[in-house]
Amino acid sequence: VSDTVHINIDDFDKSIDLGNDTVLCNYNEIMLKNGGERATSYLWNDGTTGKAATIQNTGTYYLTATDKYTCQAVDSISIQVAGIAPDTKFTITGHCQNDSILFADNSVSRDASVIDSWIWIVGQDTLKGKQSGFRFAKPGNNYVTLKVSTNGACDGEKTLPLYIDPKPSIAFIPKTFCQFAPVEFINKSTISSGKIAHLSWLVNDLVVNDKDTVHTIFTTQGMKNTILTAISDKQCSDSLVQITEVKSSPKAVISASATCSMGDYYIFDKSVVPSTNGIMERRWTINSFPTGNGSEYFLRKPDTTEQADIIKLFIRSVNGCFDTVTKTIPYSDFPDAKIEIRSGCVGDTAYFTDKSTVKNGS
Repeated sequence: VSDTVHINIDDFDKSIDLGNDTVLCNYNEIMLKNGGERATSYLWNDGTTGKAATIQNTGTYYLTATDKYTCQAVDSISIQVAGIAPDTKFTITGHCQNDSILFADNSVSRDASVIDSWIWIVGQDTLKGKQSGFRFAKPGNNYVTLKVSTNGACDGEKTLPLYIDPKPSIAFIPKTFCQFAPVEFINKSTISSGKIAHLSWLVNDLVVNDKDTVHTIFTTQGMKNTILTAISDKQCSDSLVQITEVKSSPKAVISASATCSMGDYYIFDKSVVPSTNGIMERRWTINSFPTGNGSEYFLRKPDTTEQADIIKLFIRSVNGCFDTVTKTIPYSDFPDAKIEIRSGCVGDTAYFTDKSTVKNGS
């Protein structure tokens, strides 16, 4: 009977390195230059257990590190103290994607030296100055490091984490529509994490808040600015100014000649049509029945069973915009003409009064 056992030898004890002996300032920190990615716990000779040890005095500093297999490694480094490092501190203002994030130094010198150099490290970018700013194009986790130096040749360093929250991605429809026609603007905005907490529209000179849809009617044609602003639950905001086209639209109007005593009469299309936008389609309906007639006017022979005609006109212009209008045209009887005469004596004023009547109309 035979078997094979594969044994991996852990070389963690040979992998860690604190670097070469060097000169530093009090309050500087030392940490592993190699092997830190394998270490899971740390124990320094002063009893601290962090990844880094703070320099307090000249001497030798020892680190015992342990990996995930509980193997231990020991390294040491001799430090010569040459001064006192400044107390490095700074604040970060802002947290939203594509906004200007401000960095402000609050560092303090611990001795008579003066801080005279500031270097900010953000990812692959390096910035200079006591205050600085940066725009993060993408959301997510980041780190900001400040390195300060004094005229006493001591350096200080501080790193802070910074999470950048995403901005909403603004979108809405439609981008083109017709004059006089009801239009519905629909919010299509999204956000990669979190949620959109607030919306504000500027549509047709009206402000509408916290609505996913907005209804309006544009009475004038041309290019219009429509603005949508969205704010996330992390108070990150963005706006979209979209130029929307209001296409010229015809305005349907019906006119008719007199309709006396069930006689024939003419029906006219008197629609208002923009000079640059002719009519390409016209449909007439009388009493719910299509006429099949697409003319601008036509002769109507009344139906003796009806008391009025209900006329409907649909028109469509060459740019696709359309309008519809309905008009009721009653049948009118001839008026019954009558005059009342109140006479007097020769030389007096005579009075004539119209007493005519009509069954409908006036």
